[in-house]
Amino acid sequence: KRVLDGRDGVLPCIVHKDYQPPRCLQQNDSESVMKFYAKLLSSKVFKLITVIATIGFLVFGVWGWTEMRQEFDPILLMPSDSYLREWIRIYDADYPDNGWDVEVYSGELSYMDLPNIDKLVTGLEELEDDRRYLRNVDSWWSKM
Repeated sequence: KRVLDGRDGVLPCIVHKDYQPPRCLQQNDSESVMKFYAKLLSSKVFKLITVIATIGFLVFGVWGWTEMRQEFDPILLMPSDSYLREWIRIYDADYPDNGWDVEVYSGELSYMDLPNIDKLVTGLEELEDDRRYLRNVDSWWSKM
């Protein structure tokens, strides 16, 4: 009823007399656009470009997916204004080469566990030599 009365769409109290829509709105361009689009979709070149682009996006997505890394840092779970988090930040800034002490305890051992103990102690000693994570390894195993 509003349109038939010639009322404005935003302010219906305004009545437009002898309103003529712009010429660009009077033309029916949808048919020409659909014809062009139909020709484009049936083109072998467009199909090839679409397949190549799809494969390219797939390769790029798989590459990005393989580059994703997950890291867990328990310090980030602490409140940012906590005393402990501030202490760890200062400690890491003042003593960057200082790692952490490690202690490993075990239960009953058998002779079948000896190769695994050797691997464990060797790995811990390599981490100690790196000085990034461990500061000291005091092992009875390497002294034997």
